Amino acid sequence: MTTRIGEPYAAYVSCQSMDAARAFLRDVLPGLDGLVDTNHFEILQASEFLALVERRPDRDWRRQPSTDLE
Repeated sequence: MTTRIGEPYAAYVSCQSMDAARAFLRDVLPGLDGLVDTNHFEILQASEFLALVERRPDRDWRRQPSTDLE
């Protein structure tokens, strides 16, 4: 696995403000090939998560799962 994708790593981000979390993730996620664990029962591809943030900027992923979106 490490030969194919490199050494796995993780980053933990915690924000009190959803606006701060969105701003940070919009800056960090573009081009990232990885997974985002929302810590609220969802694990999404980074690109899928970013698309949801862009499409539904006011969505609070702590309260509304992506499966509830149209």
